[in-house]
Amino acid sequence: MIGNISYRPNKVGDFVGIRATAIKPEESRKFKPDYKDPYIIDKVLSSNRYVIKDIPGHNLSPELYNSILSPDRIKV
Repeated sequence: MIGNISYRPNKVGDFVGIRATAIKPEESRKFKPDYKDPYIIDKVLSSNRYVIKDIPGHNLSPELYNSILSPDRIKV
């Protein structure tokens, strides 16, 4: 526990959502979801970073998502 906030380190295989940050200038964030999901943690790196990948069979786009993210951009 860090202060009043409980902290649970994420593990390989955890399902996560990714904070949606990119929107078009003419669109409103009011009715957009805050997170895009589901994704899965593929690898835990040093400095509290995670390799995030698409779950096989759940991807909506033709390209598979594969990125390194910090914990402030993901939600378990």
